[in-house]
Amino acid sequence: MAALIKLIDEAKVARVVARPECTELFAQAKNPKRTSLLRGMIQVQDAGALTAWVKQALEQEPKAAADVKAGKDSAIGRLVGVTMKLSGGKTDPNAVKAEILKQLG
Repeated sequence: MAALIKLIDEAKVARVVARPECTELFAQAKNPKRTSLLRGMIQVQDAGALTAWVKQALEQEPKAAADVKAGKDSAIGRLVGVTMKLSGGKTDPNAVKAEILKQLG
């Protein structure tokens, strides 16, 4: 369990991605790091990929982007969700939020 928590704390595996895997990992005494690598659960740390995903999300959701620019902070959740979907859940939601705010100025 400590190994899985460490992966989550290091932002290598998203909590929402790791949660469904917990039961199987513990029941079968699997190595969390190895299993995460094999299943493609390790988060992408590539800034270029993150920038591209956010750009794509902003293009797909122009209303949400306009709402965020207008000061409606609740709309950022929609953009984060779309970006997470585009990345296959393989990026840090906090990094996504920061990149969205950066791109929207």
